[in-house]
Amino acid sequence: MSARIPGLKVKRFLFELIFWVYAVLYAPMFFLKGKHRDRWGERFGILPDAARTRLSGAQVLWCHAVSAGEMRLAIRLAARFMQQKPDGTVFVTTTTAAGRQVARAEGIAPELVAYAPLDMRRVLQRFLDAVHPSVAVFFETEIWPNTLAELARRRIAAVIANGRISDRAYPRYRCVSWVMKSVLSQVSACLAQSEEHRRRFIGIGAPPERVRVGGNMKFDLEPPEISGRVRSVFESIRSNGRPMVLGASTHPGEEEALLGLLNSGNPGAVNPFLVLAPRHLDRMDSLGRFLQSREWGWGTLSAVAGGAKAPEDVLVVDEWGLLGQIFFLVDVIFVGGSLAPVGGHNIAEAALSGRPVVHGPHMHNFRDMREEFRRADADRESSDAEGVRSQIRVFLENEFLSQQTGTKQKAVVLASRGATDRNIEEILKWWPKKSG
Repeated sequence: MSARIPGLKVKRFLFELIFWVYAVLYAPMFFLKGKHRDRWGERFGILPDAARTRLSGAQVLWCHAVSAGEMRLAIRLAARFMQQKPDGTVFVTTTTAAGRQVARAEGIAPELVAYAPLDMRRVLQRFLDAVHPSVAVFFETEIWPNTLAELARRRIAAVIANGRISDRAYPRYRCVSWVMKSVLSQVSACLAQSEEHRRRFIGIGAPPERVRVGGNMKFDLEPPEISGRVRSVFESIRSNGRPMVLGASTHPGEEEALLGLLNSGNPGAVNPFLVLAPRHLDRMDSLGRFLQSREWGWGTLSAVAGGAKAPEDVLVVDEWGLLGQIFFLVDVIFVGGSLAPVGGHNIAEAALSGRPVVHGPHMHNFRDMREEFRRADADRESSDAEGVRSQIRVFLENEFLSQQTGTKQKAVVLASRGATDRNIEEILKWWPKKSG
């Protein structure tokens, strides 16, 4: 890691200029949407007094994760890190409300969670003066030029954990590899999810000696503790005697595809109960109107937990942070973002439950993970909505095959663990040694 990089001042000025133009154009939409309205100061590097007090004099590991999934990885890494360095403090940032909600739901102290500062020099200086991290960790593809430059200037190690570059992003980065080479030269270490992602980081300019394969942290899962509140909701639904199918992290169009499982018209077919967990909770109103228009008997998890009668056909999960528990309380799981051309979501988290997991064809954001399941003959992909419904019906009607598939998929997850520990080992290399 070097604080002096040829041509960096000019490039940093360009980054700053581009970001200012972007900020000016985006600001009206930012405020109209009400994003971060309760904590907007954090985006400008202004932390609450409680955070500044907690961080004062501490040795800090700063972890930055964008969305809910990456935040779960950050929290898991933070817990392992604190086992190794109990005298340290972990401060986490995110750019999404979902990421923040996950951090709060996982019990991270409110003063140790913030929205990430904008990638602007003065903002970053204010933020880093308050946080003064010993090491900064960025998850997956969080490559911020001014942030990395300011960390390098202060000689603070920057580590990319669980690194990946998507199919969509790679050609774009390649087009500006002359810029990315300067940016990535300021990264102390990068642990890529796979050999393919390692090659991609090197291909866009990362120093080869600083990039190695660390594995995919999304396999490093532990079964969650199921709360009595959630368990009681599902026990009340179980009393109807129907098997349960979960649509996890669904997107528009996928709920309608799964509703085709209900009352199929075949008198001999199993008629399951459907649990829908939309990826984005701001779709609750539109999803509710859709279910109402189809005259399905539906209700929300929060309503049933509050004493409402269990719905007849569909339960909608309207709270963050519960999906990991729900995986263990249903019979068959469909992972969303895969019929809709989104790129898929984490099938390993669902597979840990031992329930059979089905997905659609659009899994390009989780290609490496899907290949692990394919190599073990444990991947259950269908090309369209009817294929997904057919596969689910097979599992509902064949208990032995359902258990066999679920067991095989869970074994893939258990055999692929270890990436979190490898990322921790790299972080500890850069952690300041105690004097004396």
